[in-house]
Amino acid sequence: MSMSKENKKMPSIFTMAKNFAKDLGTYIKEGAPNVTHAQYTERLKACNTCPKLDKEKMRCTLCGCLVEHKAKWKTTTCPDKPPRWKPMFKSLAGPKNENVRKAIATNKILHKAYDAGIFDPKKPETANPILRKLGYDDIIVRKQNKECDGCDEPGESNSTEKGKEKKG
Repeated sequence: MSMSKENKKMPSIFTMAKNFAKDLGTYIKEGAPNVTHAQYTERLKACNTCPKLDKEKMRCTLCGCLVEHKAKWKTTTCPDKPPRWKPMFKSLAGPKNENVRKAIATNKILHKAYDAGIFDPKKPETANPILRKLGYDDIIVRKQNKECDGCDEPGESNSTEKGKEKKG
């Protein structure tokens, strides 16, 4: 077997599946962001000049990915050291988004409370005891003036923060 064939050896099927599952999970978790057409073209050009690309299969021999697909996903990176692609994505998991993570967790708790019959979205004030237990002492939900058909409907704000009416 020639040296060039040895360099084109793919990772095991298990390793490729693990790499794909990790990349796919991140891609989905972050909202499936894609690169622009220009960025995609730039990534493919970088892959095309890489000696670790199996051009017959258009697969990276480091991670086993199909580069034409992986290059579209903004959340993926080139596995080469140093990477051949410019970094383009910053995860939402950073500390700046602690409020977002807390809001998502609170939403899940409110949905469980709804399922248990403790919280009624048509009576938002029923969330007060739950919000207080979660440490939201500065938020008081007041009775809503009009009926709400569902929590996905846009509407007027019905909460106050530290005594000031929120506009929303």
